[in-house]
Amino acid sequence: MEIQILNMIKKDNKISTEKMAMALGISSRTVKRHIKDIGIVRFVGRGSNGHWEIIDD
Repeated sequence: MEIQILNMIKKDNKISTEKMAMALGISSRTVKRHIKDIGIVRFVGRGSNGHWEIIDD
């Protein structure tokens, strides 16, 4: 699941958690939990003006 979420963010860094949830057939709350578990993804900005960043250390 985490890999699928990462791939969606790599394709479209402005994708919403709701759109990811619909594509994966899970709730947006579950998507947010998976993103938190991944630990290398953060949202920068607010709402539709923001975007996802993958933090590479």
